Amino acid sequence: MLTLPVLVDLLVPPYAQAHNCLEEEVMDDVKRALVDARLQDPLRVAIWAGLKKDRPKVDDSELIETLAKAMTKNRRITATPEKVIDKMAALFASLDVAVGRAADATRAMLESPQGKAAVEKSIGATGEYLAQRISPARSTKDA
Repeated sequence: MLTLPVLVDLLVPPYAQAHNCLEEEVMDDVKRALVDARLQDPLRVAIWAGLKKDRPKVDDSELIETLAKAMTKNRRITATPEKVIDKMAALFASLDVAVGRAADATRAMLESPQGKAAVEKSIGATGEYLAQRISPARSTKDA
């Protein structure tokens, strides 16, 4: 359900916003970077974890149904708050490294234990944010 095109559609708007460019300019780079940096599965896991966190009392089959319904809707994301963009920075740096847009120093930093931890944390924050954007939790039913 969270196929590569879906992940690209979800990630391109905040990535383009962070880089101050048009979505069309970065779409191919985001797609290539997700594949080359092998970030698809970690991002899928993070989105699923975000959905589960927002809906702790909803079983997996209901959650899958909710996700399927959400995927039939327009997935375009509006402006992302700057504080969220900041939390996505390490993930975006990983994408930049994968497409050759980042400096060697950035690559070295991301390969360090602290850099890997920052990317992991950033993927988690991105997953939570995208999960909320895909299908906002309804506090009256799911809480």
